[in-house]
Amino acid sequence: TLTEPRRQLIGVKLVEAEVMELSRTVRAPGRIAYDPGLYSALEEHRLAAEAVRSSPDAGSASQILKSTRMKLRLLGLSDAQIDRASSSSRDSSRGLVLGGAGAAVWVYASVYERDLALVKAGQAIEVDVPAYPGEAFHSKVAAVDSVINPGTRTARVRAQITDAKGRLLPEMYLSVRIKVPLGRKVAIPRDAVLDTGERQLVFKTEGDRFEPTPVVLGAEADGWVEVVEGVKAGDMVVASANFLIDSEAQFRAAAEQFRTKEG
Repeated sequence: TLTEPRRQLIGVKLVEAEVMELSRTVRAPGRIAYDPGLYSALEEHRLAAEAVRSSPDAGSASQILKSTRMKLRLLGLSDAQIDRASSSSRDSSRGLVLGGAGAAVWVYASVYERDLALVKAGQAIEVDVPAYPGEAFHSKVAAVDSVINPGTRTARVRAQITDAKGRLLPEMYLSVRIKVPLGRKVAIPRDAVLDTGERQLVFKTEGDRFEPTPVVLGAEADGWVEVVEGVKAGDMVVASANFLIDSEAQFRAAAEQFRTKEG
């Protein structure tokens, strides 16, 4: 039990657990792509598709088309993207090897495998270029490679951004942020959780009474964490000074044991 003056003294702040839309930002290093390999694979697939369209009964062309399609899938492109590549022009892929004003250049971000399950095609992506501080480029995730790099334990995430002024050069270094929506969850601030090493606790409160409550946590967002068990929407929990409350509770318990022994 903590009186109001005591709570003010140790800086107790309360927050209400609530249902909210959570999102997490996955940060990754990136670069402007220079990828002749993917460019060549797209060209091979486009030529094979043209050959099949002009001669549908040509068995060899169909086999080549299947082979080039599989190659693009291994490089991380989805079936929908491969279908679009089949009918697009060569200029649509030139950003893999060349830039230029108005060109759509490719961005490659290296995402660690621990975050990879969160990243999907269509998610918003924001790109900062150290060469142009204060300016951000926006796009969406186009594809995620299906193979992990064994040396870095990362996979490439691809996106395309329009370079209106022709300033983005192949192999330029980038800082990439991918916004991952996590859905509506019961959530509390991450600082409200006291991690003892064996379990996670929060201090729920009603009036002057504070009760340590074990919780089961779910997804972590930007400064927030989902609570799966232990706290429900509307519960009031301590958002700061958890350590001081825990220390005071332990001190009081020790003092009570000492008085019992002395008695």
